[in-house]
Amino acid sequence: MLKKTIMLSGIIAGSMLYANTSVNLTANQTYLSKSKVLNILKKIPNDNKLIQDYKTGKVKVYVQNINPDYYGLVIKKGFQTSNAFMPKNEKYLILGRIIDLKTQKILTAHPPVNVEAVKKGVVFTFGKGKKVIYVVTDPECPFCKRLFDNKKAMSELNNNYKINVILYPLSFHKYSKEMSLYVLAGKTAKERHQRLEEMYKGSNAFQKVKYTKVQKEKLEKELNLSKNAAKALSFTGTPEFFDSNFNQISFAELAKNK
Repeated sequence: MLKKTIMLSGIIAGSMLYANTSVNLTANQTYLSKSKVLNILKKIPNDNKLIQDYKTGKVKVYVQNINPDYYGLVIKKGFQTSNAFMPKNEKYLILGRIIDLKTQKILTAHPPVNVEAVKKGVVFTFGKGKKVIYVVTDPECPFCKRLFDNKKAMSELNNNYKINVILYPLSFHKYSKEMSLYVLAGKTAKERHQRLEEMYKGSNAFQKVKYTKVQKEKLEKELNLSKNAAKALSFTGTPEFFDSNFNQISFAELAKNK
C-alpha cells in the first residue's frame, strides 16, 4: 500500500502528480482565506521557508474546516502533496490520519477537485444502489484482492452503491500496468469488471494478449486519464474509497451508511 511521509518544512514528501488543469469546487468545500492560512502556518515552528514559498506561490496550501474541532491542511509543492491536521485551539499539529472511532469516519481535507478529470478517469461502473462512490484500485494490489475476494463485502457494495472504478497501477507492482491495460481492453463495463476480477484471482491472461501499436496507444491514453483521476482525488493508496463529494471514506463507514 502506498504510504506518504509528511514533512512541513523543506521538501514536502510524497509522489503524486497534481494533473488538474482547471478547478471545480464541490458545494461542501470551504477554504480559509490567505490571511487565515498564513496565521496557521506561522504556528508551525521553523517553517519560514514554507511561509515564503506560500507567499510567492511556489507552494499551495489549502486549509479546510473539516469539522467543529479540526482544520485540515493540504500542502502542494510541484508534484508533491502532504496532509496534516490542526485542532482549532491551535495547540497541536497532527500528521497522518485521524479516525473518529464513534462514527468510523476518516477526517479528510483535500485541495479543490477537478470534477471533470475524475469523471473522465472512471474506467467502468457497477452496482445497483443509488449512492455514488469512487474507488481507486490496482489490479496487482494484495489489499484490493483481499477486498474483492470478500464475497459478503462485495455483495454489500454492489447492492447499496453505484461504484465508479478508477485504476492506478502502482509503480512498485511489476505487472500492474499490463494488467490495467488488459482490463481497459474490455469492450463493455461488464467485460472490464470481469477482467479486473480475473486479475485478482491470479489469472495470467494479460501476458497472452498482444496489441497493435495503435491499440496500445489508445489503451495507455485511457489509463493516463484514470491515473489523473486518482491524482485529482489526492489518493494515498489502494484500495481507497471516496464519496460523491470526493471525500475519503472508510469501508466501515460505507457499511454503516448503506
